[in-house]
Amino acid sequence: MANASALPWIKEGEEIVAAPGIVDICWMSDDPLYARPSTDLYFEQDRGLESDYCKKDKKTGIQSYFRCQPCECDMKSIITLRHHCSGLQHINKTFKIIAAYKEKLKKDPQSKLKKDPEENNPEYDLYSVLDKQNKKIVGLRYITEFINPNGNKKPLYHCRLPLCQNAQGDAGHMSRHIFTVSHRAAWIQEDQKNDSLVKHEQVVSYVEEHFENLKEEYGQISQDESLENYSKIELKEFRRADKLPPIKRKAEEETVGGGGLGPLANKRMKSDFDDIAAPDQADVKQPVSEKEVERKFKWQIAHCVRSCLDKYFPGNEKYVQGNNAISRNEYSSLAKQYINQFKNE
Repeated sequence: MANASALPWIKEGEEIVAAPGIVDICWMSDDPLYARPSTDLYFEQDRGLESDYCKKDKKTGIQSYFRCQPCECDMKSIITLRHHCSGLQHINKTFKIIAAYKEKLKKDPQSKLKKDPEENNPEYDLYSVLDKQNKKIVGLRYITEFINPNGNKKPLYHCRLPLCQNAQGDAGHMSRHIFTVSHRAAWIQEDQKNDSLVKHEQVVSYVEEHFENLKEEYGQISQDESLENYSKIELKEFRRADKLPPIKRKAEEETVGGGGLGPLANKRMKSDFDDIAAPDQADVKQPVSEKEVERKFKWQIAHCVRSCLDKYFPGNEKYVQGNNAISRNEYSSLAKQYINQFKNE
């Protein structure tokens, strides 16, 4: 078995740091105007980090790296981070920080929880996250989207590939899962009926040649609006059922500013667990509920607002040189402001 310290990725649930305020995840870019706030590794490590973390994105010029605050040093690989955090000098400098944090947890156990800024954002969906990635995608048709029927929380997701062991979580968590070698290998075995590819390099190479188009394949994701199932996903207790009655997305023909709706436009969605519909049923139109119309309307507004703001956000492929650059926090604030404003109008 390989030495854990030599692994170039962080597994879900693995603890690299034992308290917040020790290691931050930071970002740099070739664009001097690029700005993105750092995040604390302590709150991100439970989700896991991929082996390509810290590698520079050749398309955007953006690169992540780790900064150890007590030791005042930067690291640009997960292997280097592991060795640093296991070093005697680092342990000595972080001893008091960890002790103080453990004492704080005894008095207030809730202080360990970090507020999710996207918790109450229904527009924080898997498509919006994947669309910003420059990575090869496979297995979207095995993902189910769970919608909170009250409409005031972000959607959650579940992967039903047998070898993925009920991977579930929000859009950020599911996007990271989709890019893992384990998900890709599970897709190759289940969908492509090929169980001969066992090495990391073989799986990556196969995906490079057989990846899916996001806009075309996103329509294969079915929906579930059961509050009971949504609650199970929140607690990570949902298990793949033999039969799940999904709520099929409706084909959308409306366009916004002549741009269409990307992956959902003119797309008939396939059931999460059913076979492809017979030809004589393929064009049957389903009645659209008032709730569905309202959800589509909100999605269209959010899509338009984001498309405009992308032109002012450095690091995005749609960024226009010469525009007044906005930071990540400004992007989020303006998006919420304009979305709410247009919905009210």
